[in-house]
Amino acid sequence: PLSGQVLRHAWRLAHGLNASLIAVHATKLPLAQTPEPIRRIIERDIELAEDLGANVVIAHGADLVDAILDVAPQYNATQIVIGHSERPR
Repeated sequence: PLSGQVLRHAWRLAHGLNASLIAVHATKLPLAQTPEPIRRIIERDIELAEDLGANVVIAHGADLVDAILDVAPQYNATQIVIGHSERPR
């Protein structure tokens, strides 16, 4: 999946700006209700984000953009790097 590439790109951006990295996984469903194969990918991405030194936030909401925008000011975020799922909606 491209999520690892997105996380590494965001880490390089944060590192270059001498800023902290906040990894936000925005989802409509709680992780426990996510199908097992997808949940394993998310858990792997969370582990990678933590390995990169990111603070990890899981944001729930019917509108994913609003969920991300609700988190951003809590961490004084000035840059947002977004990836998306390759699976069809």
